[in-house]
Amino acid sequence: KKHKLMPKIIFTNDGKLILASLFYQQQPSGPITGGIYEEKFPMGYPSELSQTVLRNTPPNLPADVWIIFDRPEIAIDNDQNSPYFNSIYVTVNGLYYDSPDLSGLKQGPGMYIIRNGLITQKKGWDVGIQQPPTSVLIGKNGVLLLARILENEKVLFRSTDGGNSFKEIKIAPNKIDDDFCWVAKLSSTSNRGWFVDRGPELVMDKSTGRIYAIWADF
Repeated sequence: KKHKLMPKIIFTNDGKLILASLFYQQQPSGPITGGIYEEKFPMGYPSELSQTVLRNTPPNLPADVWIIFDRPEIAIDNDQNSPYFNSIYVTVNGLYYDSPDLSGLKQGPGMYIIRNGLITQKKGWDVGIQQPPTSVLIGKNGVLLLARILENEKVLFRSTDGGNSFKEIKIAPNKIDDDFCWVAKLSSTSNRGWFVDRGPELVMDKSTGRIYAIWADF
């Protein structure tokens, strides 16, 4: 399968590059899926990458399903004091499930956990992620944080057990009742527009462990 779109890059504790992306194949044709590329050797030049497809095409996929893995975000736990050190988390906006989730749907937010050579798929609703995150961050001691704008407020989904369950934490109310990205002008003199990613985006001050969230309200 070939790289498609939406690359997201992280680095392991020893400097290896890992890239999450959408994948596609031309022959035989199949739905858009996704996974990761991982550098075989840290700081290698030229880089030699191995591919892992996280969402393989299921048998008997309905003909109208053309994408089974959409908009990945990726984070890695580089905290050597964390019980989940070296764990990789890949969240997915639209993941096609083999069986319905707790809400009865077969497609929705999801997450892959890559830990100790094992890959585990999580359905969003089943672990407390009701909407796909716009940002993923690993805090101190392996705390996993996902950020998202909901219809009325901005929230964090926080996990202290390595992604097995999440608790929702409210950040701030929205100024507008909408959780969708809006269209903004490409420049102050342009009459053309494109979709805006409103956030929230997360970042951590490693010296203090303090986490900051930034977003757009307009």
